[in-house]
Amino acid sequence: MYVEVASLAYNVAEVAISMTAAFMTGSSALISWGVDSIVEGNLAAFMIWRLGGEVQGISERQVLKRKKDRSVGAFRCVHDRSVVHLL
Repeated sequence: MYVEVASLAYNVAEVAISMTAAFMTGSSALISWGVDSIVEGNLAAFMIWRLGGEVQGISERQVLKRKKDRSVGAFRCVHDRSVVHLL
């Protein structure tokens, strides 16, 4: 879970830096990079939520529900990336 926390912290910093630079320079590539980092940060936050529940010992039913929610999140990630690349 420490890897996910580090990933989330890195993505938050990446969003702040890339968006600041993007608005200062007017670069659409940096805006796209920042949006991609937002999606990756959301996925890291979701994994922290899911793994945190498993560490706390939630029921098997809840673990399966969280895994199901993860697959929906992965689909949204692929969808969001395809939309960003179309822009």
